[in-house]
Amino acid sequence: MNPHHELEELLQCLGKPLPPENSLVDKVMDRLPNSPVFTPSNRKGLRIMRSSLGLSVSVLVLLAVWLLSLSAPELTLAELREAIGREHCLHVEFDTGDELWILLGEHQSWHRDRNGNAAYHDHRRNIHQQWNPQLSFIMEDHLSRTALGPPSSPLDAVGLPQEWLTTPNADLPSGDSPSWTRSTESVEGLRLIRFDFFGQNSLKQRVVKRQLWVDPQTKLPVRVRQRLGDGSYRDGRYSFPQSGPRSLADLGVPANLPVRIISDVQPASEPELARALKKIDEAIGRFPTRYRALIWGEEMQVLYQDGLPQWDESGFYWGPVKLCRLRYDASEVRLWDWFETPQPWSILLNDGQRRVDYNTRENRIRIGPRGRGNSIIPMECFWPIGGTATRLNTPGKNDAGLIGIRFEGVNWRKDCWFDPAHDHIAVEQIDWNVDSDGWCRTEEHRLTDLRQLPGDRWYPAMRITTLHRPGLTDETIVTLFHIQPFQAREHPLAQFDIDRLLQEARKQGATVTTD
Repeated sequence: MNPHHELEELLQCLGKPLPPENSLVDKVMDRLPNSPVFTPSNRKGLRIMRSSLGLSVSVLVLLAVWLLSLSAPELTLAELREAIGREHCLHVEFDTGDELWILLGEHQSWHRDRNGNAAYHDHRRNIHQQWNPQLSFIMEDHLSRTALGPPSSPLDAVGLPQEWLTTPNADLPSGDSPSWTRSTESVEGLRLIRFDFFGQNSLKQRVVKRQLWVDPQTKLPVRVRQRLGDGSYRDGRYSFPQSGPRSLADLGVPANLPVRIISDVQPASEPELARALKKIDEAIGRFPTRYRALIWGEEMQVLYQDGLPQWDESGFYWGPVKLCRLRYDASEVRLWDWFETPQPWSILLNDGQRRVDYNTRENRIRIGPRGRGNSIIPMECFWPIGGTATRLNTPGKNDAGLIGIRFEGVNWRKDCWFDPAHDHIAVEQIDWNVDSDGWCRTEEHRLTDLRQLPGDRWYPAMRITTLHRPGLTDETIVTLFHIQPFQAREHPLAQFDIDRLLQEARKQGATVTTD
C-alpha cells in the first residue's frame, strides 16, 4: 500500500465514531505493522537554553564556600560548624546567564537571570520575593518551600556518598548499562574525579543526565553539567566572594519599590471549606475515566481518555493517564456523526511513559516526557482545583446555593463557585493575574446546559468564556462538550503503540526530535 494512503487511513480512522462492539483504536492498531524505535538524526552540537535555577542547584554548591577557605583538606565537626556560623557568600554562574548567591550563615539566597528577573529567598523565615522588569512592585509570598538548612557535608549536598570516591574499581557498578560511572579527569591542571549519571530519554535511549566533578583532596564539588528538557546541557562554575548582595536592589531592582503580599500561608481550613473540598474530591472520583469527548470551540478537538489522573491541592497530574487528542481546523468543524471527518492537523498521544506531539501539516514530531500537553481536558474545565484554598463570601451566589472558593498561587488566583446540586461543578469562574497595576481579571467562564451521563453523573454541555485583554475589546468564546463513556469491555487506547505511529510518520519523511 502507498505509505501516504496508509497514513491517511490511519488518521481518518482515529477520528471516526466508536464502533458499538470493538474499540476503534484496537482496529486501527491492528492495521499498522510493528516497527523498531526510530532514532532521530544526530544533532549538530548542543544548544544551551536558558533555564531557571531550582533549589536542587542551590544545594549542589552550598558547602564549597566554608571548606575552600580552610587550608586542611579534612574538617572536624567543630570547624565545620564554625565555618557555617560565619557569613560566607557562594556565587554560582551558569553559561545560560543565570547567577545565584547564597549567604550560608543566614540561609538566604538571591537569583538573577539573563533577562534581569530577580528573586530573593529567606529560607529560615519562609519569605520569598520576586521581581521582573515589567513590574512596578515586588511580589512576596510565604508559601511553604523546602527549607535551606545547614548541610552535613558537601558530598551529602550533591547526593554523592563519600565512599564512592574511594570505592575499588572492582566494586563499581558493572554491566552494559550501569546507572553511574566514575573516572579521573584533568581539568585546568587539577586532577578531578568525574561521576556520570545515566537515564533514558523519551525514545528509551541511554543518555547522560548529569556529570559531577569533585576534588578528591578537599572533597568539594567543582563543576556540574546537567541535561535540560530539550536534550541540551548547561554548565555551572563556582566562585566564593567575601560578600554578596544584601537586597534585590543589589541585583538591579529599582530601590524603594513597594512590596505586595501576593499569597500567604493559610490557616487550617474551616469545617465548611473542608467539607466542600471533600465533596469536590468525591465528585471528581465519580466522573468517567474512560471516555471520548468531542469539543467544539475555536477549533474541533477529539479527546480519548483511559485512566484515572492523580490530583491534590496542586491540581491534576496526567502523566500516567493514556490520552489521545486530535485537533481539526475551525473551518472544517462539522457535526461529528453526520459528515465525514477531515484529517486532523495535530495528534497528541500519551501512553503513560512518554508523549508524542505530531503536527501532520508540518510533518514534524516531538517526543517528550509523559503528560497532557496543551490539551483541553474536561475534568480540568469542570473542577479547576489547585493552589491554596479559601472561602469566598459572595451573598448573591450563596443565596443561589453555590459554594465560593478561591484557589491562589504566587501571582495568580481563580475564584470559583461550585454547584452542590450538580456534582459540585464549578459553574462560574474568574481568573486573575498580577501585572504592573495589581490584580487584573484575565478570563471568566460560565458552564451551562448541564446534562447527565449514565449513573447520574453531571457534565456541562456548554462553556462560555470571556477574555479580558488590556486595551482590547472583550472577546467571547463558546465551547461545546459531548462526553461518550466507554463500556467496560472497550479499551480506547490500551493497544495504541507510539512506535507504530512513528514508523508510519517516518515513511512520510517526518522530522523527529526528542528530549
